[in-house]
Amino acid sequence: MKDFNTHYHHLFHKLFGGMSDEMLDQIFKIGTKKELNTGEYLFHQGAKENILYIVLSGRLRAIKEDISGTLILGDIGEGEPVGEFALFTGEPRMASVLAIRKSVVLEFNQEEYLTLVAKNPSLANSLTGFVINRLRRNTFQKNQSTPPKNIALINLQADHDLSPWTADMETFFRENQIPVQVFDYDSQAEHADQTFFDSLEQYEGINILFCSETHPEWSHQCMVYADLVILATDFKADPQIYPIEKELELYSQSILNKKIYLLMLHPQDAPMPESTSNWLENRDINLHIHVSQGNGRDIRRFCRIITNTAVGLVLGGGGAKGYAYLGVVKALQERGIEIDFLGGTSAGAIYGITMSYADFDFDKIEEITQVAVKSKLTSNDMALPMISFLSGKKSSASQKLFSKIMIWRTYGLIPTVCLPIFPELQPRSTKEDYSGSKSWPVSRFQEFFLLW
Repeated sequence: MKDFNTHYHHLFHKLFGGMSDEMLDQIFKIGTKKELNTGEYLFHQGAKENILYIVLSGRLRAIKEDISGTLILGDIGEGEPVGEFALFTGEPRMASVLAIRKSVVLEFNQEEYLTLVAKNPSLANSLTGFVINRLRRNTFQKNQSTPPKNIALINLQADHDLSPWTADMETFFRENQIPVQVFDYDSQAEHADQTFFDSLEQYEGINILFCSETHPEWSHQCMVYADLVILATDFKADPQIYPIEKELELYSQSILNKKIYLLMLHPQDAPMPESTSNWLENRDINLHIHVSQGNGRDIRRFCRIITNTAVGLVLGGGGAKGYAYLGVVKALQERGIEIDFLGGTSAGAIYGITMSYADFDFDKIEEITQVAVKSKLTSNDMALPMISFLSGKKSSASQKLFSKIMIWRTYGLIPTVCLPIFPELQPRSTKEDYSGSKSWPVSRFQEFFLLW
């Protein structure tokens, strides 16, 4: 099977299922390979063409443009079809698709597609099933993209040893049978050319590329081929913008921007972090995560997040139901299901904060609950065994329970979005630390607050 290497073979098996090697080879021969450079468009919104593409390598981005601006719909990774709706319906393209790094696609026009289906009808079923799953994903899991293949890891402090954390990450990947290989400039000094970076596409797992300010050319190449950028920093270091961030122009505005996660590292048994907002003030990032050295829960959570396998839990309101959530989450934990993102409203928000604050230590959670009961915080709300926010008079008691540091100045180690209905709960000043999205100014937190 000339030119049909093992990697492409594996991709087609995942997309089309149990086809014979001969049929997969025929699919590849009928299609036309097309290479795209970074920033090059595969097609434009509104274009009329009945062509299907399958991504062989690289990463594409779908965007929708209108009078209000450009909306990023999501990223498309290797092994995924692109443009199937225009092929099936004959309608103009609903969005534009461009390469956010060097990519290769396989192109089929309508005649070629029908020829393949005539020879193997199951191909149509496989492709239809993929489209249905993508629609379901877009409906119920908004903005979920293909997991990153190449991850650029930037150490903001050159003298900060990341090995204790990276060793734990490699252990997680190995235990979960996720292939991973790690590269830095020293390991590839003689081969750090385009051939090396192109070869990364042939690997079935994750490629982690260490970047540093001492090797700017290598770091720039890593950024070109990266799907995700992780900034690793000692949380106690100076939160300034570092030279490598400027050199790589990480925060420039472009539709080609990669997602950026800020990984804030703490020593073992570090106290609850404070003033996280100092790190967020001048950085345009997508997510920030706290990880303590040797904390298995933190490492597992981080690894699930970067591989798009994180578990989120949303807790609704409803008075006494809030207390029942503790038992539900405990049962999930006992089944080995750890929570990575937590959200809630009203009673669900209060108990969500409690679990996040205690980092799912249920002995500590029970202790907090008992303190609340003994303090008679529920004296006027018999249905709610912990705290009721039905009366604003109890805000001071709740702040004592979790501490002012928890409410305003701390970012829990688990990303948590909580929305208790409590109008007067707001900072004294918009300059106070908070942990929400930058698109939600503190002044809007009269009814909501977000705790990350």
